[in-house]
Amino acid sequence: MRNWFRNTFSFTRRERNGAAVLIVILIALSAFTAVSSRFVSRPQEDFSGFDKFIAQVKQDSLFDSLAGKNTENKPPSIAEEEADHVFHQRELFQFDPNGLPVSDWVRLGLTPAQARSVKHYEESGGKFESKEDVKRLYVVSPKLYADLEPYILLPDKKENDARPDKFPAKKNPPAILELNTADSALLVTVNGIGPVFAKRIIEYREKLGGFY
Repeated sequence: MRNWFRNTFSFTRRERNGAAVLIVILIALSAFTAVSSRFVSRPQEDFSGFDKFIAQVKQDSLFDSLAGKNTENKPPSIAEEEADHVFHQRELFQFDPNGLPVSDWVRLGLTPAQARSVKHYEESGGKFESKEDVKRLYVVSPKLYADLEPYILLPDKKENDARPDKFPAKKNPPAILELNTADSALLVTVNGIGPVFAKRIIEYREKLGGFY
């Protein structure tokens, strides 16, 4: 037991010297910290601006309470609206996007800010003529449009877009023409020949003196 105690708590000469140096350093630091406060001036923080701000906030709150103002009647900010919309339950129903109120857009899944942007689009002259017009709205995501598409009371495409060809090509039955006597009016009846091409054929025929 005595040997264990001696081996555990005894120090070598080098360890004793190190401990002595460490104790001297700690005493010097403690003395320097106690004395330096008398000779070294530390900068004082200026909280006067912060105190004025707190006093103004208290004064404004007191004024609102004395004036009987109800802060609950103040319009919510965009951040508050977005936070409320997180807990909003979406409701799908058949609708015509033209003239649809902001509240109904919100019911369909848009945020209040997005719904107001749609109304700004209408106020600037925008109009919804087909479901594709709703799909082009940047505030309507592809996933949201996929959910809304069956409920939109508009055609899939505009009437003009539904036409296969606004200017269908000529489909005249094939005919045999005499090129040396045919004029431009007769040439344009051939599929693939327009007024310009017919004029060039006649000019080339005149330069050749006729086709052989």
